[in-house]
Amino acid sequence: MRRSLLTLLCVVCLVAAACSPTPEGPVSPTTAPDGTETTPPTTGPDGPGDGPSDTTATTADPAPSTTSTTPSTSTTPSTDTTSTTVPPTTTSTVVPPTTRPGPVPTPADASPWGVAPSHALSYAPENWLPAMVDAGVTSVRGFRPLEELGRGETFEENGVEVTGILQWRSPDFPGVFPVGDLEGWRAYVTEQVTKYRGQVTHWEVWNEPPNFTDDDSPISYAEIVEVAYDAAKAVDPSVQIGLAAKSVHINWLAQAIEAGARGHYDYVTLHPYETGGAVRHGFEGIFMGIVPTLRTMLAELDPARADVPVRFTEIGIQVSPPGDTGVSLAEQADGLVKYFTMSLAQGVERVHWFSPADAEGEYLGLLGPGGAPRPSYVALSTLTDHLGEVPAYGGWLRPAPGTYGFVFDGPQGTVLVAWAEPGTTGSLSFGAGVTAIDPHTGATSSVTSAEVAGSPMLFVAPAQSAPAQAWADAATTGPFAWDDGGPYTNAQAVSLSAADGPNGIRIMGAPEPTVVGGTAELDMSGGAAWKIGVDPTFLRFTTTPIELTIRMRAHGDGDPGFNVKYESDVPFDRMDGRGLSSTGSWTRVTGTDLYEQSWTIPNPRFVGYWGYNILLDSDATTHSQYSIESVTIEKL
Repeated sequence: MRRSLLTLLCVVCLVAAACSPTPEGPVSPTTAPDGTETTPPTTGPDGPGDGPSDTTATTADPAPSTTSTTPSTSTTPSTDTTSTTVPPTTTSTVVPPTTRPGPVPTPADASPWGVAPSHALSYAPENWLPAMVDAGVTSVRGFRPLEELGRGETFEENGVEVTGILQWRSPDFPGVFPVGDLEGWRAYVTEQVTKYRGQVTHWEVWNEPPNFTDDDSPISYAEIVEVAYDAAKAVDPSVQIGLAAKSVHINWLAQAIEAGARGHYDYVTLHPYETGGAVRHGFEGIFMGIVPTLRTMLAELDPARADVPVRFTEIGIQVSPPGDTGVSLAEQADGLVKYFTMSLAQGVERVHWFSPADAEGEYLGLLGPGGAPRPSYVALSTLTDHLGEVPAYGGWLRPAPGTYGFVFDGPQGTVLVAWAEPGTTGSLSFGAGVTAIDPHTGATSSVTSAEVAGSPMLFVAPAQSAPAQAWADAATTGPFAWDDGGPYTNAQAVSLSAADGPNGIRIMGAPEPTVVGGTAELDMSGGAAWKIGVDPTFLRFTTTPIELTIRMRAHGDGDPGFNVKYESDVPFDRMDGRGLSSTGSWTRVTGTDLYEQSWTIPNPRFVGYWGYNILLDSDATTHSQYSIESVTIEKL
């Protein structure tokens, strides 16, 4: 039950004491009350040239080939929650079951609305939790053990579910996955699950691995997952164990499953910060491909777990500090609506927004300095009000050219959540009166038509009304169409041209086309590394060989060129810092006339780890003095 506005104002006063404004300046590691140093979250790759810096080419195996028709001379927001407590020296006397139980079915009426507090905020949930409950939040992904905090009753009194993280470092092997002390790890898991039995029913193994460990091997992670699963089930067969990964690191999860994690988990958690950030650049298609891609991987490598629940246990947007330009409060609110909407459309069971309030020198909170509700807080409240505690998703549609719409059956009627692609405005006509709702403010108005742009709007029509029926008739739950030509499930090729726009391929942050000599082209000189997204319906976790063809020309100055890097199936330790493989050679762009160059890529495995699939890496803008007329990818 939500509290009154008066209660909320009282809550804001309480939060002000715990969430005072952070001094402006560089973000640096902070020390938690228990002495643990925590790393502040940072946003990941979100535009041209961003992301982990690694210019070393990593040759894929087998090596792609290159042909030419003419001669040619990112860390995600989170904190390290690793326990340094030495586990009991005695081990459990319960014999692990010889047959592993399957995942417990999640109730159909489970609510998806959640938040994930930072390490510091977890010490005083009473300061921000009431405001979250008022906003409709029903789940908290907790960092600190309930008993240590003495705050378990705070969550129980508010009817909020708390999930846990199993993370421990052996005193003998600090800084890495505890594969060198598996008995110590087993004892720790046994202790935690026993202590919080009945309070915590879901535990994810590690916080966004392979972060917060010097051992990033999926083989090592598989070892601790196996032990954790068996130890937890020995204490309580109904407890749910989550297989986890940072960002959308599905290829790393695949290798962990192949290394022994198969069958040792009940749900999967991801932290799609970067894929969410790509939505600002029109990459809705990649975001809408997260769960379908994960399920494709599971169906291939662990069929018995293909339909396990998926949770996004962290996602968020950091706004610019006071006085700085960058991501605005309005953009944070827009992102929240889009993230939750598209997550629900994919069947994500829980979405935890990081974070309920600002803390640790970061500006990711729904509550800002002094505990004041931000537009993102209002947006979350608006969603929970109109989609309901348990949203009923009806499908997606394209209500107008260049727009996206998602239909839900809400408590006040049928709801259409709609927005337009970046730089686009869509005209919607409803044929009858509907209620338009601005998520930033919750303000409503009665309209028969509306213009939508990049900021999402909610439209509510009475159930069984003509607009509601029209939305329901047009909506589909089938594969998502990123552009008007999609989906591309059965297509042989996808393309992008400066003249005709995207047909299954997009370049993140691409410049507006210019016409040179009567031909439209994209001037790439403004970015050092250009990120290419391929419609997931075309190529989703498959190693079908492809041919990449780019029609391009040099500008006549500098030394333009790039290295083609891509998501592949090679072992994790042979990928570069972005999780990519390379064609293994530098491509120099020569001549001022357009020409085509092709690369055969035998082993793609596109999952959208950082929100894209292919990178044209020029290292610096001094090597990006070239233009692209078209990009084509064809299955071989």
